[in-house]
Amino acid sequence: MEPRSWVRVLVVLACVLVAGGLRPRQTIRDYYDPIMHILTLNCTVARVRGEARLSWHRNSQLSDGPKIDASDYTVLVHKNGRKDISAVISVPLPTRVDPDVTDYFSCVLRKGKQQDGLIVTPKAPTKAFLIDRDGNWRNEAFYEGTDLRLRCGTAETRQGVGYHIVPTATITWRRDGRPLPRRARTIPVEVPISGSGRLVLKNISMEDSGEYSCHARNVFGQGEATRQVRVFKPGEPLQVQTMSPVYGLLGQTVTLPCRHWSVFPYETETRWFQLNQTSGELVPVLDYSYSTATCLAGERGDCDRVSAVGVTGRHSGEGSLQLRDARLSDSGTYVCRVESGTEDRRVSLDGTVQLAVRLQGYTDDIVISEQYNNETQDLMLACSTAFGHPRRQLAWFKNGIPVLAGQVNVRADGFMERVRDLVGFHSFLKVERLTRGDVYSCQAPHPLTQAMMSTSVTITSPLAKDIDVVPHPKQNPTEFEDLALECKLLVKISPRPYIRWEREGGALPSGVNIRDDVLLVPNAMIEDAGKYKCEAENIFGSAKAEAMVHVRTRVFTRSCSCV
Repeated sequence: MEPRSWVRVLVVLACVLVAGGLRPRQTIRDYYDPIMHILTLNCTVARVRGEARLSWHRNSQLSDGPKIDASDYTVLVHKNGRKDISAVISVPLPTRVDPDVTDYFSCVLRKGKQQDGLIVTPKAPTKAFLIDRDGNWRNEAFYEGTDLRLRCGTAETRQGVGYHIVPTATITWRRDGRPLPRRARTIPVEVPISGSGRLVLKNISMEDSGEYSCHARNVFGQGEATRQVRVFKPGEPLQVQTMSPVYGLLGQTVTLPCRHWSVFPYETETRWFQLNQTSGELVPVLDYSYSTATCLAGERGDCDRVSAVGVTGRHSGEGSLQLRDARLSDSGTYVCRVESGTEDRRVSLDGTVQLAVRLQGYTDDIVISEQYNNETQDLMLACSTAFGHPRRQLAWFKNGIPVLAGQVNVRADGFMERVRDLVGFHSFLKVERLTRGDVYSCQAPHPLTQAMMSTSVTITSPLAKDIDVVPHPKQNPTEFEDLALECKLLVKISPRPYIRWEREGGALPSGVNIRDDVLLVPNAMIEDAGKYKCEAENIFGSAKAEAMVHVRTRVFTRSCSCV
């Protein structure tokens, strides 16, 4: 800089000092007594030249409201004639503050005919905001190696008037819902007029990307503000995130996710393609630009099934592809191409998604349940399989011969509680004349595949070789442990046998509990040991199985310390 320029700068500074110096700095500090519910406000102004005075007013936008007398008013005069002035007031507050009622406290500085001031209001910091050091709340793009500086503010504006929240809020920070890394430095809010707590994270990397949130809390409530931070490598102004593989069910809606981030402050353009497995060409499916979706699959007649999900915005957005009524032919490779930038510089990046459309209910089991009527001596069989699309075609067979359609009633509800508990499709067969040896089977082929599920039951009597008594969890429990025995059918027998229990040489133990095929003896004693028998019986016959149970004596150990 030339000598003349330095002289001009010095002259300007001298004029400023002579005219009154720098603008007086006005601050407010607060203290809230949670026991007495009293708010103390200390308004100070420094470097005042000439005559000046501070005053407090309530429910005003400076000096229009009623004046509040200061409990402590101090004036400190420096050697250069400047003054530091402070005025302290203490006001009682309710335990709860109505968010719809704003109570203002204005600290007004009068200097001649001029006046200036600050406004505070006791309330919860519900409208917290999060900005970067440049005051920009939209920017989400940052480069590696730079410093991330964020400010969490609690000040608000109402009807064009800005005011600060008291008591001063406590600020806590998190990233993606978790605590910040140790190298992060946080600066708390010291006075309400600062309006913000600060976060400094130096030399950031791509691992520092995420959703940053600040949580502001005072005695009256709390508020939270969040913003996305995306860290880019130098020279890579665009990022695309997809998820692969994606599995869909035939006939249902499937979404292929595609999110993107850009350093350019412009809306991005997203275009979807499907890879032709034969020719290797990318077939256009959908164009999503400026929040408007345009179908490009009109030649295939799929426009009624194709739509976009998400919002495209500045620096970030989502342009996911949604397919309704998914088909097997929809399976394959999809490409999400994102483009952004200026007219002079356009950047594009691709993301790949693998889609596999599966048959619903393809691997689910098929179950036959039954109900036997002792009075009419007929048997109702229910064949059940899970819901699927397309639905399976249930068919009954007797000894390998299809049952006449008139004897099968297919409906979605159940005829007994066990069937109602099963979610899916059911087919019911009523057998009025039971013949020993007949085999009834239910088959469930899928209309689009050759896969076949089948299960069967046999009309017969229980045999001794088909029954077993299985102890749970062990056959010889220790005294005071529970004894459980299961009468297990090793094969499917229809009609399902009725189970009876007995103990050789005496009655069953007192307190025994029998549920379905399981006998439970709680807190077994030595005298509960013996040979237990279960008998399975239906209209065609019965059979028995037995098991010897021993109850071991519990050994109590004593410990003593001898001198």
